[in-house]
Amino acid sequence: RYSQLDLLLHSASPFPDPGSVTSSHTLENETLAELHSSLAVHVTALFQLLQSFLPELKNSADGNLIALLDQSIYRPFTTRAAYTVGKGALHS
Repeated sequence: RYSQLDLLLHSASPFPDPGSVTSSHTLENETLAELHSSLAVHVTALFQLLQSFLPELKNSADGNLIALLDQSIYRPFTTRAAYTVGKGALHS
């Protein structure tokens, strides 16, 4: 039905449940495991998707990659440190 891939959209994001967000997700209290989890979803997953779909995107006349960001790249969430670092890594 479709002959080419025109768009790859990355919108996955590990965001803490709003009901559980407390001071435990601040930079002082965030764990390395939480940071690794955020980077795995934000950065590593996007890298792997791009590697996997690059041949199809290159063969498309209008191949595009979109990675959704949010306000945290300009106004960091103080109670979501790992999430903010992951989104910031995509922005850089």
